[in-house]
Amino acid sequence: MTRGQFWCIFFIGFIFTIVGIFILIYPFYHKIKCTELTMAKVIGFEKRWSRGSKGRMGRYIYYPVFSYKVNGEEIEVEHNVSPTDFQVGEYVELKYNSKNPYQYYIEDSKKAGNWVFIVTGMLFAPMGILGLWFLFTYGQRNPKEDYSSPKIEKEEIIIKEIDEDYRR
Repeated sequence: MTRGQFWCIFFIGFIFTIVGIFILIYPFYHKIKCTELTMAKVIGFEKRWSRGSKGRMGRYIYYPVFSYKVNGEEIEVEHNVSPTDFQVGEYVELKYNSKNPYQYYIEDSKKAGNWVFIVTGMLFAPMGILGLWFLFTYGQRNPKEDYSSPKIEKEEIIIKEIDEDYRR
């Protein structure tokens, strides 16, 4: 394995590991930070265009918008996961961060989409760790680059001599 291949695989494995761990921690971070319980109302859906991949047509994706009150102030937040099963007018129990009321967490992970983060993180982190393990287990082996043996060298010399005689 060349030095360039080693660093390429190392970089990809490292990135996969970091991204996987971040995606795994993301919902739990919000769960820890958001402790104030409130009821939020689904007041609508934010419509966004999503481009299609590789020639497929794009489509609109709808993100639910929640409204809730914190200290008399009306807070509106757009949920970052789509599709969801929320309906306009539905009330949802959520927890928000008292220091930053725009940061929230929805306990019902089936509806909230927290499972998407957990599953994605569970795919990325092990792939990155496995890639790094493979790299350091098998990638460090430096096979002997000179595979010639004395017998082969003698045969090569004989072939060169025959070739030189033939050209004369």
